[in-house]
Amino acid sequence: GTTQNRQNSGVAVSTAARYLRITCAATQVLVELLDTSLALLASYTFTTNLPGSTVSMGLVIGVETQEAVAKTLALFHARGVNTTP
Repeated sequence: GTTQNRQNSGVAVSTAARYLRITCAATQVLVELLDTSLALLASYTFTTNLPGSTVSMGLVIGVETQEAVAKTLALFHARGVNTTP
């Protein structure tokens, strides 16, 4: 589909490392932003516009500027664990 689920975390831009944890269940997707000590900085549960259970998904990471300022995204490590809810 073409509908995007977007949510502003409200976390200020920083050079500190962050972790993104995505947990999927049958009717919702929980997205959590964590700091390096795994303390929760922000979270959001998506419950609408979710793909069907038979749809294959891939990880895509990006930054969309909200003002006329250049941004740099450094992705140091990504690890996915596929589990069935």
